[in-house]
Amino acid sequence: MTDLKVFLDDVRLHDWAPGLAANATYFKGEVPRERHHLPRFIDEFVMGQIDHQANLARLPDLTTQTAIVILIETGLRSVDALRLPFDPITVDEAGAPYLIFVNHKLLREAIIPISERLTLQIRRQQRDLVERFGAPRPPYLLPAPRANAGGQRPLTWGTLSRRLDRWMRNCDIRDATRLPVRVTAHQFRHTLGTRMINNNVSMPAVQRMLDHDSPEMTARYARIKDQTLRREWERYQQRINVRGEGHPPRPRRADQRRRLGQGEPRARQADAAQRLLRPAVASDLPAPQRLPDLRQLPDHGRVPAGASRPATAHGRADRGGPDSGLRAPRRDERAGAAEPGPHHRGPRRAAHPPQARRR
Repeated sequence: MTDLKVFLDDVRLHDWAPGLAANATYFKGEVPRERHHLPRFIDEFVMGQIDHQANLARLPDLTTQTAIVILIETGLRSVDALRLPFDPITVDEAGAPYLIFVNHKLLREAIIPISERLTLQIRRQQRDLVERFGAPRPPYLLPAPRANAGGQRPLTWGTLSRRLDRWMRNCDIRDATRLPVRVTAHQFRHTLGTRMINNNVSMPAVQRMLDHDSPEMTARYARIKDQTLRREWERYQQRINVRGEGHPPRPRRADQRRRLGQGEPRARQADAAQRLLRPAVASDLPAPQRLPDLRQLPDHGRVPAGASRPATAHGRADRGGPDSGLRAPRRDERAGAAEPGPHHRGPRRAAHPPQARRR
């Protein structure tokens, strides 16, 4: 459906069909989204059997064995590996080997580092081709095994896939549950990316190794394995505090009950309970803060009854502020008290006369 949408867009863009209806297209949202599946990497239990030298020696010929080792070591796509030239190895100034190949998906050349093991395997394959075909050398490193005079045709994907399936059945390769395993050539690419990610190789380095055009494509191929996620989760459980001290994982219920019934946690709980239950003593309380007794304060410059107070700068009598040194007079000492008003009830009397209280 995506190809049909691109075709209709090109028809309208180049005006190949002027009578094409305006609604003859697929709009955004009508094309189904691409589903991103989990990486189909090969389990390490299975890879240990595939990459075993005794099992590799049981492959039908040296060309197939070289093809499998190239896929395991480099993670190349099948089309890129099967069309390698006769001499794809180059070295840098230090003598380290590299593999030059053509990325047929992106139509560009790429170069990646290779191991000494793969270098020896390719050199052995080259010597075998020279003995089989002589001069001139065949153009491909992995030529087809039959009906291929001069090695002009490369090994096909179908032939490699059939030989891989037959070889795994003959070697009786099984997974951890003892079930037979079927592996495709492209799964070695997923496996290499996943291995590199799980060994803390940076994402840009994995992208260069797999020769991806975008980091998103690398993220699809290389996902963190469940074992790596488990290891990181356990490391998080052993987290540290601000003082650099490690915190062990939270104990389970059975362990927690056992630890609370004995040892130091129990002693700390008993000590806390005793502090809460015992009565407070003077040493536990803060020192009291008492206000001074006003009756014991010295009397400086008390104004006698009926005397007038000196006026302040504002024309008012000083009422004996904190800086005046004078005491404010009581109500009965005030001079010129106001006359009682019409609603004044007079002095308040006691509820019961003294005679009634004596009776």
